[in-house]
Amino acid sequence: MSSPYEALFSAVRDIPAADAAKRLNIKLRRRGNRFVALCPIHREKTPSLTFYPDGHFFCFGCQERGGAIELYQKALGVSALEAARALAVDFNIIEPERDAPTFRRGPSAMDLKRVLDTFKGHRWSSLCDQLHQSRDKADTIAAMVDNPEICAELPSFWQAVQDAANADAELCQLEDAGPTELLMMAGGK
Repeated sequence: MSSPYEALFSAVRDIPAADAAKRLNIKLRRRGNRFVALCPIHREKTPSLTFYPDGHFFCFGCQERGGAIELYQKALGVSALEAARALAVDFNIIEPERDAPTFRRGPSAMDLKRVLDTFKGHRWSSLCDQLHQSRDKADTIAAMVDNPEICAELPSFWQAVQDAANADAELCQLEDAGPTELLMMAGGK
């Protein structure tokens, strides 16, 4: 062998890039016999990353191309050897070189983004539920009391209005939050 790691590269070289993309949690959409996705290598709003049936990918936005190794290398920002090792770990391929240190991929920026997006989605849903429940409670109290002056004196009515206002304010804050603010909201100060 010309390289001590050639067996490793041979073992992971046949992994289709689309399968590797799924392991990276890249959301694929089928278009005919191909898949398309938003490119994790460059920021974009329209999917330009295309996965072909022969196992390779090409991004029409940033012009990156290759197979699973190159996708891992570019998406994770690691060397080709580290990408091959990460693929071996993710696809349960035993690394042929017993003496070589095993690569354990730590959390990447994409992993953090995925966690923060999930947190944001769950928090958004929870706040929307809280907002609607508080508004419904205030409306129910107002409907039960025909006299607006009496309604205005009820602490439960004002508590429901305050809860709705708090939920609405937090929704606005969540909508404008960047990664650092989301991390702080999630408790990762």
